[in-house]
Amino acid sequence: MIVGVIFLAFSNSPVHVDNYNLKARVENPVTTSQEVNISAFFEAGQHFFFNFTHGTYWGVKYDVDYGLEPTWTDFAPNASMPAYKIVSLNLSTPSGDTAVPVDVYMVGGTDPYAVVYRGQSADFVPLDGGNQTLGNVGLEGRVVRSGNYTLVLTAIVPLVQKDAGTSYGIVADPDHGLLGDPPKMMSMWNIVSVETKPYFLPFVSVGTIAMLSGAASGLYGGRPKRRSRRHSEKTNR
Repeated sequence: MIVGVIFLAFSNSPVHVDNYNLKARVENPVTTSQEVNISAFFEAGQHFFFNFTHGTYWGVKYDVDYGLEPTWTDFAPNASMPAYKIVSLNLSTPSGDTAVPVDVYMVGGTDPYAVVYRGQSADFVPLDGGNQTLGNVGLEGRVVRSGNYTLVLTAIVPLVQKDAGTSYGIVADPDHGLLGDPPKMMSMWNIVSVETKPYFLPFVSVGTIAMLSGAASGLYGGRPKRRSRRHSEKTNR
Protein backbone atom coordinates (compact mmCIF):
# COMPACT_ATOMS: atom_id res chain seq x y z
CA MET A 1 0.00 0.00 0.00
CA ILE A 2 2.88 2.36 0.75
CA VAL A 3 4.27 1.75 -2.76
CA GLY A 4 0.86 2.55 -4.20
CA VAL A 5 0.65 5.80 -2.26
CA ILE A 6 4.11 6.80 -3.55
CA PHE A 7 3.13 6.16 -7.18
CA LEU A 8 -0.11 8.12 -6.78
CA ALA A 9 1.76 11.01 -5.16
CA PHE A 10 4.14 11.33 -8.11
CA SER A 11 1.53 10.75 -10.81
CA ASN A 12 0.66 14.46 -10.89
CA SER A 13 4.27 15.64 -11.31
CA PRO A 14 4.55 18.14 -14.21
CA VAL A 15 7.24 17.97 -16.90
CA HIS A 16 8.02 20.95 -19.14
CA VAL A 17 8.69 20.15 -22.80
CA ASP A 18 10.00 22.61 -25.39
CA ASN A 19 7.94 22.85 -28.58
CA TYR A 20 9.73 24.38 -31.57
CA ASN A 21 7.31 26.46 -33.65
CA LEU A 22 8.74 27.30 -37.06
CA LYS A 23 8.63 31.02 -37.91
CA ALA A 24 10.66 31.10 -41.14
CA ARG A 25 12.83 28.80 -43.25
CA VAL A 26 15.17 29.28 -46.20
CA GLU A 27 16.38 26.35 -48.30
CA ASN A 28 19.30 26.76 -50.70
CA PRO A 29 19.32 24.32 -53.60
CA VAL A 30 22.70 23.96 -55.26
CA THR A 31 21.58 24.79 -58.79
CA THR A 32 19.69 28.07 -58.30
CA SER A 33 20.18 31.47 -56.68
CA GLN A 34 20.90 31.22 -52.98
CA GLU A 35 19.83 33.26 -49.96
CA VAL A 36 22.04 34.36 -47.07
CA ASN A 37 19.42 36.17 -45.00
CA ILE A 38 16.26 35.14 -43.16
CA SER A 39 13.63 37.24 -41.36
CA ALA A 40 10.56 36.68 -39.18
CA PHE A 41 8.23 38.59 -36.88
CA PHE A 42 8.56 37.91 -33.15
CA GLU A 43 6.46 39.23 -30.29
CA ALA A 44 7.91 40.59 -27.06
CA GLY A 45 8.60 37.80 -24.58
CA GLN A 46 8.98 35.04 -27.15
CA HIS A 47 11.89 32.61 -27.06
CA PHE A 48 13.97 33.16 -30.23
CA PHE A 49 16.03 30.35 -31.75
CA PHE A 50 17.97 30.24 -35.04
CA ASN A 51 19.98 27.39 -36.49
CA PHE A 52 21.37 26.28 -39.83
CA THR A 53 22.91 23.32 -41.62
CA HIS A 54 26.31 23.27 -43.31
CA GLY A 55 26.84 24.12 -46.96
CA THR A 56 27.61 21.73 -49.79
CA TYR A 57 31.41 21.74 -49.59
CA TRP A 58 32.01 22.60 -45.94
CA GLY A 59 34.07 20.22 -43.86
CA VAL A 60 37.40 18.70 -42.99
CA LYS A 61 37.44 16.45 -46.05
CA TYR A 62 37.78 19.34 -48.49
CA ASP A 63 40.04 21.36 -46.20
CA VAL A 64 42.51 18.52 -45.65
CA ASP A 65 42.53 17.45 -49.31
CA TYR A 66 43.56 20.93 -50.43
CA GLY A 67 45.74 22.07 -47.54
CA LEU A 68 43.37 24.59 -45.99
CA GLU A 69 44.41 25.47 -42.46
CA PRO A 70 41.90 25.75 -39.59
CA THR A 71 41.30 29.21 -38.17
CA TRP A 72 42.00 28.40 -34.55
CA THR A 73 42.97 24.94 -33.34
CA ASP A 74 43.01 25.81 -29.62
CA PHE A 75 39.40 26.88 -29.33
CA ALA A 76 38.64 24.11 -26.81
CA PRO A 77 41.63 23.64 -24.46
CA ASN A 78 42.39 20.07 -23.35
CA ALA A 79 40.06 18.67 -25.99
CA SER A 80 40.86 17.02 -29.29
CA MET A 81 38.88 18.82 -31.98
CA PRO A 82 39.06 18.57 -35.75
CA ALA A 83 39.60 21.67 -37.82
CA TYR A 84 36.61 23.99 -37.82
CA LYS A 85 35.31 27.12 -39.46
CA ILE A 86 33.85 30.35 -38.12
CA VAL A 87 30.58 31.56 -39.63
CA SER A 88 29.88 35.26 -39.03
CA LEU A 89 26.44 36.83 -39.18
CA ASN A 90 24.57 39.97 -38.15
CA LEU A 91 21.30 40.09 -36.22
CA SER A 92 19.12 43.14 -36.97
CA THR A 93 16.40 44.04 -34.46
CA PRO A 94 13.20 46.16 -34.71
CA SER A 95 14.64 49.26 -33.07
CA GLY A 96 17.06 49.74 -35.94
CA ASP A 97 20.12 49.81 -33.71
CA THR A 98 23.45 48.51 -34.95
CA ALA A 99 23.19 44.87 -35.96
CA VAL A 100 24.52 42.47 -33.35
CA PRO A 101 27.56 40.62 -34.76
CA VAL A 102 27.65 36.91 -33.92
CA ASP A 103 30.23 34.18 -34.59
CA VAL A 104 29.31 30.50 -34.81
CA TYR A 105 32.16 28.01 -34.43
CA MET A 106 31.83 24.83 -36.48
CA VAL A 107 33.39 21.53 -35.39
CA GLY A 108 34.98 19.89 -38.41
CA GLY A 109 33.55 22.68 -40.49
CA THR A 110 30.04 21.18 -40.36
CA ASP A 111 28.54 20.95 -36.85
CA PRO A 112 27.91 24.04 -34.68
CA TYR A 113 29.89 23.94 -31.46
CA ALA A 114 29.65 27.39 -29.89
CA VAL A 115 28.04 30.78 -30.39
CA VAL A 116 29.78 34.00 -29.38
CA TYR A 117 27.83 37.27 -29.32
CA ARG A 118 30.18 40.18 -30.05
CA GLY A 119 27.62 42.89 -29.38
CA GLN A 120 24.31 43.58 -27.72
CA SER A 121 20.91 45.10 -28.36
CA ALA A 122 18.17 46.30 -26.04
CA ASP A 123 15.71 44.31 -28.17
CA PHE A 124 17.34 40.91 -27.72
CA VAL A 125 18.76 39.17 -24.64
CA PRO A 126 21.00 36.14 -25.36
CA LEU A 127 20.19 33.02 -23.37
CA ASP A 128 22.16 30.06 -22.04
CA GLY A 129 24.29 31.85 -19.51
CA GLY A 130 25.60 34.89 -21.31
CA ASN A 131 28.03 35.43 -24.13
CA GLN A 132 28.91 31.87 -25.06
CA THR A 133 26.87 28.71 -25.45
CA LEU A 134 28.19 25.18 -25.91
CA GLY A 135 26.69 21.91 -27.00
CA ASN A 136 23.45 21.80 -28.99
CA VAL A 137 24.00 25.18 -30.54
CA GLY A 138 21.79 27.80 -32.07
CA LEU A 139 21.53 31.54 -31.77
CA GLU A 140 19.10 31.83 -28.87
CA GLY A 141 17.58 34.66 -26.87
CA ARG A 142 14.56 36.35 -25.34
CA VAL A 143 12.77 38.91 -27.50
CA VAL A 144 12.23 42.23 -25.71
CA ARG A 145 10.63 44.31 -28.49
CA SER A 146 8.01 43.06 -30.97
CA GLY A 147 8.94 43.34 -34.64
CA ASN A 148 10.96 41.80 -37.45
CA TYR A 149 14.26 40.11 -36.63
CA THR A 150 16.65 39.51 -39.52
CA LEU A 151 19.80 37.44 -39.71
CA VAL A 152 22.34 37.95 -42.49
CA LEU A 153 25.29 35.60 -42.93
CA THR A 154 28.31 37.69 -43.83
CA ALA A 155 31.45 35.53 -43.93
CA ILE A 156 33.05 32.12 -43.39
CA VAL A 157 36.68 31.64 -42.33
CA PRO A 158 38.61 29.83 -43.67
CA LEU A 159 36.97 29.81 -47.08
CA VAL A 160 35.26 26.68 -48.38
CA GLN A 161 37.60 24.75 -50.64
CA LYS A 162 35.78 22.74 -53.32
CA ASP A 163 38.89 21.78 -55.26
CA ALA A 164 42.43 22.95 -55.84
CA GLY A 165 41.34 25.99 -57.86
CA THR A 166 37.91 26.87 -56.47
CA SER A 167 37.25 28.69 -53.19
CA TYR A 168 33.77 29.43 -51.89
CA GLY A 169 32.59 32.05 -49.44
CA ILE A 170 29.21 32.45 -47.79
CA VAL A 171 28.25 34.96 -50.48
CA ALA A 172 29.52 35.62 -53.98
CA ASP A 173 32.32 38.17 -54.01
CA PRO A 174 32.84 39.50 -57.56
CA ASP A 175 35.91 41.50 -56.49
CA HIS A 176 37.75 38.32 -55.50
CA GLY A 177 36.11 35.87 -57.86
CA LEU A 178 34.56 33.81 -55.06
CA LEU A 179 31.49 31.66 -55.52
CA GLY A 180 28.80 31.34 -52.88
CA ASP A 181 28.24 28.24 -50.75
CA PRO A 182 25.78 29.27 -47.99
CA PRO A 183 24.07 26.86 -45.58
CA LYS A 184 21.67 24.41 -47.19
CA MET A 185 18.97 25.41 -44.73
CA MET A 186 18.36 28.24 -42.25
CA SER A 187 15.47 28.23 -39.78
CA MET A 188 13.94 30.60 -37.22
CA TRP A 189 11.87 29.21 -34.35
CA ASN A 190 9.80 30.32 -31.39
CA ILE A 191 10.31 27.90 -28.51
CA VAL A 192 7.23 27.42 -26.33
CA SER A 193 7.52 25.55 -23.04
CA VAL A 194 4.48 23.28 -22.54
CA GLU A 195 3.61 21.61 -19.24
CA THR A 196 2.66 17.94 -19.50
CA LYS A 197 2.00 15.14 -17.01
CA PRO A 198 3.38 12.05 -18.75
CA TYR A 199 3.38 9.90 -15.60
CA PHE A 200 -0.28 10.41 -14.67
CA LEU A 201 -1.91 7.40 -16.32
CA PRO A 202 0.87 4.81 -15.80
CA PHE A 203 1.57 5.90 -12.21
CA VAL A 204 -2.13 6.00 -11.29
CA SER A 205 -2.63 2.53 -12.79
CA VAL A 206 0.38 1.03 -11.02
CA GLY A 207 -0.39 2.86 -7.78
CA THR A 208 -4.03 1.72 -7.74
CA ILE A 209 -3.05 -1.90 -8.40
CA ALA A 210 -0.39 -1.75 -5.69
CA MET A 211 -2.82 -0.28 -3.16
CA LEU A 212 -5.56 -2.81 -3.93
CA SER A 213 -3.06 -5.65 -3.76
CA GLY A 214 -1.77 -4.37 -0.43
CA ALA A 215 -5.27 -4.00 0.96
CA ALA A 216 -6.26 -7.48 -0.18
CA SER A 217 -3.12 -8.97 1.34
CA GLY A 218 -3.80 -7.16 4.62
CA LEU A 219 -7.37 -8.38 4.82
CA TYR A 220 -6.42 -11.93 3.97
CA GLY A 221 -3.55 -11.99 6.46
CA GLY A 222 -5.71 -10.51 9.23
CA ARG A 223 -8.42 -13.16 9.13
CA PRO A 224 -8.72 -15.38 12.26
CA LYS A 225 -7.42 -18.86 11.56
CA ARG A 226 -10.02 -21.66 11.68
CA ARG A 227 -9.10 -24.83 13.52
CA SER A 228 -9.92 -28.11 11.84
CA ARG A 229 -12.87 -30.19 13.15
CA ARG A 230 -10.64 -33.22 13.76
CA HIS A 231 -8.31 -31.18 15.92
CA SER A 232 -11.28 -29.85 17.92
CA GLU A 233 -12.68 -33.37 18.50
CA LYS A 234 -9.32 -34.65 19.80
CA THR A 235 -9.07 -31.76 22.15
CA ASN A 236 -12.55 -32.32 23.59
CA ARG A 237 -11.80 -35.95 24.34
